[in-house]
Amino acid sequence: MKDAGHKEHSYWITRYPKGREATVFMDGAGNSLIDIAFTNPDDTGVAIQTIWTPSSIKIVLWGTKNYDVTGSTSAEFNPTQPQEKKISKEGCTPSNGAPGFSVTDTRTITDRRTGQTRTESRTVRYDPQFKIICEPPPGG
Repeated sequence: MKDAGHKEHSYWITRYPKGREATVFMDGAGNSLIDIAFTNPDDTGVAIQTIWTPSSIKIVLWGTKNYDVTGSTSAEFNPTQPQEKKISKEGCTPSNGAPGFSVTDTRTITDRRTGQTRTESRTVRYDPQFKIICEPPPGG
């Protein structure tokens, strides 16, 4: 499938591969605010199967395998250290934060019908996560 638009998370979340993830977000009314889109560049059909639970979703694409795809992700570069954020509220949970960084993800795509190979690269920037410092609430 061909990427027709997506947005990575602002912060890197360890359960996702760096540079190879997408945010999907809906408001409380079910309106899509951040989405992922793709197109089928070929003349063969594609069936889309969704398998979901209240806490997860899995999307399976069924179709003719016209391409072999391999990928690689660069080492992190352009690190940005987290800033401190002081919070003086009950229930504050301190955090060490996490640095921000960039990575470049490169896909190598080989057309199984023609043997032609091409590469696509995308650089992703993740923001640093605040270092949370908890202070006593005022008057507490």
